[in-house]
Amino acid sequence: VSQTVNWIYLLALHMTDTPNLYAFTFYTLTGLHALHVLGGLVPLGVVTARAYAGRYSSEYHPGVIYCSMYWHFLDVVWLVMFALMFLFA
Repeated sequence: VSQTVNWIYLLALHMTDTPNLYAFTFYTLTGLHALHVLGGLVPLGVVTARAYAGRYSSEYHPGVIYCSMYWHFLDVVWLVMFALMFLFA
């Protein structure tokens, strides 16, 4: 939600992705982030619904494992990206 406010503010200033590298990088990174979050919320909703329906047990819970792997992968990707931006910005 906060990124949407930032997008609207920058668009009101006519800062689209073409005039400068900052705007392009900002829109690209936040757009990819939004896609990954939305892409992860759908399976998370399915896993939550299945958990409430009792379809998982302590021995059988592959959906929980896959969702956990996805979110941890995104955490690592963002940590690497922030480190690279810190080192090379």
